[in-house]
Amino acid sequence: MKLQGIYPPIATPFNYEGELFKAKVFHNVNKLNRTALSGYCVCGSTGESVHLTPEEKYTLWGWVAEASAPDRLLIAGTGVESVRETVALTNKAAEIGYKLAMVRTPHYYKNLINNTEAQVRYFGAVADQAKLPVMIYNWPQTTGVDISVEAVVRLSEHPNVIAIKESSSDLEKLKALIAQVKPGFQVLTGSAPGLWKGLEAGAVGCGVGVCERGSVCVHHYLGSVPDQTARGGGGLAATDYSGGSGGDREVWRSRIEVCDGSEWVLWGPAADAFDSGGGSGEAGD
Repeated sequence: MKLQGIYPPIATPFNYEGELFKAKVFHNVNKLNRTALSGYCVCGSTGESVHLTPEEKYTLWGWVAEASAPDRLLIAGTGVESVRETVALTNKAAEIGYKLAMVRTPHYYKNLINNTEAQVRYFGAVADQAKLPVMIYNWPQTTGVDISVEAVVRLSEHPNVIAIKESSSDLEKLKALIAQVKPGFQVLTGSAPGLWKGLEAGAVGCGVGVCERGSVCVHHYLGSVPDQTARGGGGLAATDYSGGSGGDREVWRSRIEVCDGSEWVLWGPAADAFDSGGGSGEAGD
């Protein structure tokens, strides 16, 4: 499986009752279909995976699969704390038609997982049982756990661990991964600030929240990889985050919300989305 290209972690719209908003999911994916993106990551950090129940993830995966253009690679964010639940989510995503599982580092028991041996055992156990290839997802600014270069190098030998999305913004670490992993193992950058330098360093692609703006990231990618050819049309395809039935400036309802009296105070992805009209602006996905 080749992962060259741009794979944005798409946002999860909610309605004013806090339920998944099907119409907006289809609206957003239809817009993204008109760009040269290579695929979509569903239930990543930008998609608020940690706030979704397993049933909601199944529903969202199904809707995006239905709306997606047939040439897009679908990536499911399936990583949770336990091996058993991660495998169950991954194998459900496979049934729905997804082709790759993005598995974040577990992090609740930081003192136990923040070492190379534990990291290799966790991802190896998931990959042994998963019906999809596994892409490691490392975003230590959020999880507090930074998977070691040594762990990734060892995991790159596993036949079902095929890639890492490295979102730490550590360019030297990204270069070390590219230099040391097994040939054929793919390194993607997940850092918006380091997007261009990561591609220049040899990352095969990227997956960052800002790439929901579609063509902007595609142009960066094509500019750094001369032998790549854009797919299809183009034009900026800003995601619609509206949580209501009309109005260009309505804000999508996020589960990252704090109720302050009678006012909703938005922070995180929702606040950034309101300002830009598009992607979340997060460093990771």
